[in-house]
Amino acid sequence: MDTILIVEDDLEMRQELASLVSHDGRRVLQAGDGKAGLELIEESDVDLVLSDIRMPEMDGLELLQRARAARPETLFIMITAFASTQTAVSALRRGAYDYITKPFSIDEVRSSVDNALEKRRLFKQIHYLQAALQDRYSFENIIGKSSAMRRVFELIGMVAPVDCNVLITGESGTGKELVARAIHFQGPRAKGKFVPVNCGALPESLLESELFGHVKGAFTGASYEKAGLIQEADGGTLFLDEIGDVPVSVQVRLLRVLQNREIQKVGSTKLEKVNPRVIAATHQDLQARVKERTFREDLFYRLNVVEMDLPALRERVEDIPLLANHFLKRYAEQVNKNVGGIAPEVERAFRLYGWRGNVRELENAIERAVILCKGDAITLEDLPPAIRSSSPTAIAESGSLDERVAQSEKYYIDRALESVDGDPRRAAESLGVSLSTLYRKMKRHGIPLPKDR
Repeated sequence: MDTILIVEDDLEMRQELASLVSHDGRRVLQAGDGKAGLELIEESDVDLVLSDIRMPEMDGLELLQRARAARPETLFIMITAFASTQTAVSALRRGAYDYITKPFSIDEVRSSVDNALEKRRLFKQIHYLQAALQDRYSFENIIGKSSAMRRVFELIGMVAPVDCNVLITGESGTGKELVARAIHFQGPRAKGKFVPVNCGALPESLLESELFGHVKGAFTGASYEKAGLIQEADGGTLFLDEIGDVPVSVQVRLLRVLQNREIQKVGSTKLEKVNPRVIAATHQDLQARVKERTFREDLFYRLNVVEMDLPALRERVEDIPLLANHFLKRYAEQVNKNVGGIAPEVERAFRLYGWRGNVRELENAIERAVILCKGDAITLEDLPPAIRSSSPTAIAESGSLDERVAQSEKYYIDRALESVDGDPRRAAESLGVSLSTLYRKMKRHGIPLPKDR
């Protein structure tokens, strides 16, 4: 609801103005002098003030100055019968939104008030969105209490204020873009744009044009000049997701951006200055790619000023209940269902499951469970089959003792292999058995050997 304050020492005029601006959805307050008006402004959330300039004790210009010191977001429309250019300029210089002279028309007053309130609503919306972004991407709101995540929080806090390039590594689904946004919105470029680019989703020809832009006639279909995403991120942050998928030809051009802070549009001979902060992310081993000569070493070191490695979900199992309840609340509100809990057997299944898709997979599982849930708590029946089968109950009810032992053994071998990307040697170490023992058990349980995987 918009709140309008009329400050006018003439009672008849004050009531007339109140009548003109009143309609559904507005609250209109009245004050007979500047002092009373200032008290209302300080006590109430006033969006717009219509104030006479000539008033006893405290005139409208003094009210404007003192009110804006207390409530700078409140807009003022000044009204006076003593019109002069000097008075109007003085009011506008002190921050008045508009200036109306007596006698005024009904349309003039209503038009000025409508425009002022629309501007005030836009200010409120921008402020809300900025606050929402700051809150959403504040690193304090990235979910986790594990020691691994505490290290991530500490590192975000250290790198965010420093305008340096950052390389975020970690498996798919670990929240690399969320961390990149947190760094941006906690840093000196928070008022600039955050421009994400999924390098792995674009073919080489299109990626080059999207990143660097192109001039008219640069290629078939280039009917106009286009600025690239690097220019769009000028003064802000460019997030290059899956940087490991960038072709070598584009890597050369990216290196120029990092070294010289300049770009060259496709089809152009002109160099243009740019100044984005660059945060890159990958799930690949870039150092291995450098050795294979599929990723430029000089670009790797330019990107990797500070490296942040995000832990997989299976490496921070203690965070799973926090994350699960966070997603539960979100999706229960989204689908308007009264689902407020997670059954104990579900929590146990969550702890045993391997989470190859990490936090993203957990979020998807909770969303599905909320949609399918028939009661007030998520149960095993609401989970995807893969997660449901990892519950202790499912394993225990699978058959004879030998069958249960075999199924349990197969389950833990599968999880161990998943956790090390199928490397049998590392899986054997994590399980505390020899490599030959692991191979024998894999063969017994029908688990594909490395050459078959």
